[in-house]
Amino acid sequence: MGKGIKGLSYLGKLNIIHTAGSSASVEAYRTVLKKVEDLQANSIQDITLTAEVLEGPQPYYTSTWTIVSSGAVAATGTVSCATAIVGNTVTVNGNVYTAVAGAKADNTEFSIDTSDTATAADLADSITNDTRSGTTASLDVTASANEELVTITATTTGFDTNVIDLSSSGATLAVSAATLTAGVDPTTYTLTYVSETTPVVGSIAPVGLSTKRLLDIAFTGATNTFTVRSLISVLNWIERYAEVRVSSGGLGTQATGTATLASVLAADTVTVNGLVYTAVSGAKANNTEFSIDGTDTVDAADLVDSITNDTRTGTLSDLTATNLLGVVTFSSTAVGAVGNATTLVSSNGTRLAVSGATFSGGADAQDGTYTNAIFKGATPNITFTWTVVKLGDVYTLTSTATS
Repeated sequence: MGKGIKGLSYLGKLNIIHTAGSSASVEAYRTVLKKVEDLQANSIQDITLTAEVLEGPQPYYTSTWTIVSSGAVAATGTVSCATAIVGNTVTVNGNVYTAVAGAKADNTEFSIDTSDTATAADLADSITNDTRSGTTASLDVTASANEELVTITATTTGFDTNVIDLSSSGATLAVSAATLTAGVDPTTYTLTYVSETTPVVGSIAPVGLSTKRLLDIAFTGATNTFTVRSLISVLNWIERYAEVRVSSGGLGTQATGTATLASVLAADTVTVNGLVYTAVSGAKANNTEFSIDGTDTVDAADLVDSITNDTRTGTLSDLTATNLLGVVTFSSTAVGAVGNATTLVSSNGTRLAVSGATFSGGADAQDGTYTNAIFKGATPNITFTWTVVKLGDVYTLTSTATS
């Protein structure tokens, strides 16, 4: 059986530790979360990486973390000895152990001369001291005895140790299952932030929003940790909107502009976000045009259709458009003041009047709290819940539902 979504970092929980007064950037978190995803996909042991320097996606950007994983468990299985007879066998990881009368010749055998307790002790000794390689050569086992019960344990931890086979020749040597079970990869990763660097390269410093937004991670309780994907979901939100939209402060708003159609003529144009739309008589040839065969309202609807379905890339963020009685309202998909730079130009200020040379009304969020926000994960139907508090450029994130 495979690990399923384990490798996609939904299962391993995270603890975040900051020294007093420190916080890390979005970019630092993205860098360490990528490292944790790699560990979750490949690591079966508890590990400690001290002062690990991780390279980020921006040139020469690094952050330093100490990463400790915990919770890994080795797979186990049992053999119950109940009056075994000569010739009975136990097989562990492909290696066969045979019951014999008298002293065993080597560690491929175990003696059944006295009691079940003695039989179990000798079987455990043979398994532990056997030098053969098993079917899965990378995995080894050890064994211990308690009265008539032998417990077999993988010498390494992790989910992968569950593949070690276990069988016997009959009821006198009853096994717990066809394989060892209950092996678990590390379940918790504790990430301690140390430092980060965003050096100037030549005369150019990294300008991505993510290096400027500092984050503190808060908890509602010691057991309320969260997954990599949960934290990534809220980081995506912060980066997309530049300034988090919050409920108790002022909400971030989208910049808008308008164009009012009043008997537009063929060849009149409106340019939005650097993209030109030309009025034509008859059906438009493509989404760089709009038809003016109908009323102002009908013509405006065709302009909205062209803008909505246009596949070209504009100067800034993408746009949406709506029509109300011949007035087309354009909205930037970016929330915040950045959308105010979207350009808006008309070839005729009477027949195709625009609201201004650029969009207006876009505003960044004010400080405040966005309570119990639900963020979508990368996999359908998986969501994560966080409370986000914005204070200047610092965001305090509290996972309000385990994920």
